[in-house]
Amino acid sequence: MLSGVIRPQRRVLEMNGNVLDIVGLKKYFELKKDRLFSKPKYVRAVDGVTFSVGEREVFGLVGETGCGKTTIGRLVVRLERPTEGSIFFQGTDIAGLAGGELKKFRRKMQMIFQDPYASLNPRMTVSQWVVEPLRNYQMGTPEEMADRTLKALEDAGLRPVEEYLERFPHELSGGERQRVSIARALVVDPAFIVADEPVSMLDVSIRAGVMQLLLGLREKYGMAFILITHDISVARYMSDRMAVMYLGKIVEMADTEGVIKEPLHPYTRALIKAVPVADPTRERTPLPLTGEMPSALERPSGCVFRTRCVYATDICAEREPSLVEVKDGHMCACHLVERGEI
Repeated sequence: MLSGVIRPQRRVLEMNGNVLDIVGLKKYFELKKDRLFSKPKYVRAVDGVTFSVGEREVFGLVGETGCGKTTIGRLVVRLERPTEGSIFFQGTDIAGLAGGELKKFRRKMQMIFQDPYASLNPRMTVSQWVVEPLRNYQMGTPEEMADRTLKALEDAGLRPVEEYLERFPHELSGGERQRVSIARALVVDPAFIVADEPVSMLDVSIRAGVMQLLLGLREKYGMAFILITHDISVARYMSDRMAVMYLGKIVEMADTEGVIKEPLHPYTRALIKAVPVADPTRERTPLPLTGEMPSALERPSGCVFRTRCVYATDICAEREPSLVEVKDGHMCACHLVERGEI
């Protein structure tokens, strides 16, 4: 079933120490028909993704533009409705929730967007923007809301706070705007945050400060994160575990150092080899891939990566590989890796 959510009722998963459990998540976008009776076509943005995020864990989603990682983030915080699958947040399946039940869960899950200038309302001051979620959820008296706003801004690194309260977004630098977005996410005391490319729009000189801020907030508030990024170095600095995505699917997943130091999937190896290194004497080796990522509308048969993989064989075109545990805690979706041929 491609349209709608397959589970409108609430389901409960026995608590297993995870904040989030994603099971078989899919999101298909239907394209507008070019003829009245033509067969509908779907873009498979996310196609059967399963993973979990533990308490206080930073889980990285890495991949090229268009691989589906941002769509997963939007599904998790329910800005999009899943076509199929379950999103267990603190044991409850929120995939089919709506109305007041969904609003209650949204307070516990916040999102930091990639472009802070686009996500901030240009007609609202910093104080108005940060206090708005508190008013939306009626969290305390006006005095208590003001106190929580000041605390969130201070925790986000905007000091002295008083100098920022009446400023508008255009009066802030890129780093300051991102910190305002972080404060807005913090102010309702969430248990989980999706950070979608939180430093990609920032100057290199201030990226490390924002990344360190987010890690410090994880320790202070005890939150868990999904970190969405195309930058392997950012994922290595921030995440505890990492999943590499390609064309709507996870192709490799393990602890971050395991993925970086011992990549198994050919696509992961290519991503890591493509990271620039400040060493002019380093020998450049060819990447184990060719061409461009196929369209999510016309996906290859079998393995989605086979059209770019230099190791592809007949089995890669005939059968889609499953994400299996190749070694302790290290999962990979590749027939050849599973058989020990590469």
